[in-house]
Amino acid sequence: MAKQLNKAPANVRPQAYVLKVTRNEVVAAAPSPQGLYYAAQTLRQRITNSGSIPCVSITDWPTYVHRGVMLDISRCKVPMVETLLDLIERLASMKINVFQLYTEHTFAFRRHPEIGRNCSPMTAEDIIEIDDFCKHHFVDLQANLQSFGHQAHMLSLPKYNHLAELKEKPWTFCPGDRRTYKLLDDMYSECLPAYSSKLFNASCDETSELGTGRSAARAKRMGIGRLYLSHIKKINNLAHKYGKRMMIWADIVMEHPECIPDIPKDIIVLHWGYDAGADLSSMWRLKEAGLEHWPCPGVSSWSRIFADVRNACANITERAVMGQKTGATGLLNTDWGDGGHPQMPSASYHGYAWGAEQSWTPNTGTRRADFDRRFAWAWFGDGSGKFGKLYSELNRITTAPRIAKWFYPFVLYWDKFPFVGLLKTVNPTAIKNMRARVRKAREFVRQLAETCPEHYDILDEVLFGLEQLSFVEKKIEASQKIKELRDDGRKKLPPPLKKTVRDLLQKWQDQRARFEELWMTTNRRSQIRYRLGEYKKRAADYKKLL
Repeated sequence: MAKQLNKAPANVRPQAYVLKVTRNEVVAAAPSPQGLYYAAQTLRQRITNSGSIPCVSITDWPTYVHRGVMLDISRCKVPMVETLLDLIERLASMKINVFQLYTEHTFAFRRHPEIGRNCSPMTAEDIIEIDDFCKHHFVDLQANLQSFGHQAHMLSLPKYNHLAELKEKPWTFCPGDRRTYKLLDDMYSECLPAYSSKLFNASCDETSELGTGRSAARAKRMGIGRLYLSHIKKINNLAHKYGKRMMIWADIVMEHPECIPDIPKDIIVLHWGYDAGADLSSMWRLKEAGLEHWPCPGVSSWSRIFADVRNACANITERAVMGQKTGATGLLNTDWGDGGHPQMPSASYHGYAWGAEQSWTPNTGTRRADFDRRFAWAWFGDGSGKFGKLYSELNRITTAPRIAKWFYPFVLYWDKFPFVGLLKTVNPTAIKNMRARVRKAREFVRQLAETCPEHYDILDEVLFGLEQLSFVEKKIEASQKIKELRDDGRKKLPPPLKKTVRDLLQKWQDQRARFEELWMTTNRRSQIRYRLGEYKKRAADYKKLL
């Protein structure tokens, strides 16, 4: 067994294992407890529905040293600690060994309590508890604190607005202002020590108005790229002060490639992108510059009712394969909460598992049907494979024709009523197909409720999404009738149509209550008021017509 394990590259050898199952015994060997942990996960996944374990001999190790998931906790939704512990254990069972919580303002800073007030922020004690749990599952909980752009919440507060590049459009810290670094030092001093990991993601992406406000003169003199890099170097020194090695997202330096050779070599660059079929050749620039880098795909669940698993699978695989070619040391799979994080948590599970498999062994030949069957068993204990098929059915619904980059069901659900311009873009055939697929998905849910009742919480989330889609169909139909009346010069709704609008309003209010109930099942109150506010706005649309 030792000879077999020695075949593993030195950088991943501690995670390698040998597993042998014969008719009489199960034997596992590994160079470290982490390797034995992964052997146990493989053994668990190979137990059949009947409880037997097929005979097998496996020698295995990962391609990537670091295989991670990053969850957004700053776009209104902050999960309960118990929710995160359950997720981390599930991810660890898939051999994920990195976890990050994307944080802008949702940390409880004692010196700056205004930042996280009324947002249910994570406390240092919460992080320490999660960190300790992660260690037991060989997961590195890495610090994450946005340190440049994406500061709309904080910089909108009167106490901090003076630190913005553009005070009237608060989004990015003004680089070079010593008060910016005093604040970041205060924040780092409380947040970073809570994490035992040596790695820290400072983000620093999408600094769109950099050099257009208070730093305009410096930007003209030294260029946007050099201005950006000057900030990165300053906060890198701050990170060193707290014993951390820093990460940044790659987008800004990729826009200014002349700066890449001057990026401090201890910084890890995170090369992100979420569309399948993208040109990934720019990742070679990081390799050529001698920079450690990680590809960062996504689970494609945000701004959707159900995840686009087809896009997610292709996006994750393409980046995993390219990263292997360029010598990347890790893969960080991202899960964002754009638009107030309205999607249900279970929408991301398929993408998490696909990312776990692809970061262990990148493989462009992985068959979705085979993966879906294995995913259903490994994540849900569903030997029938129906859970995997359910995700495929939900994918077919969410990949209806697009409006720009946002998908039809999500846009149509949240857009104002009645529709005006959007009706021109509605594809009647797509809506008809959606109706049939919703029926089929409901049948899957019914079957799963009988065979896997322990997952009622996830099935509830799916049923809510299906209710949202059914509502979209009725909303389109009513909008079309109202449009026809208005085209004929009639403004008053006839009694049958008025009843339809009244029924839609009642369903909308019922769904608002259901949304809140599902949110509170696994999350803190945090900033749910944003999405509940959207429900309130749309309810006013219906009331105006009655």
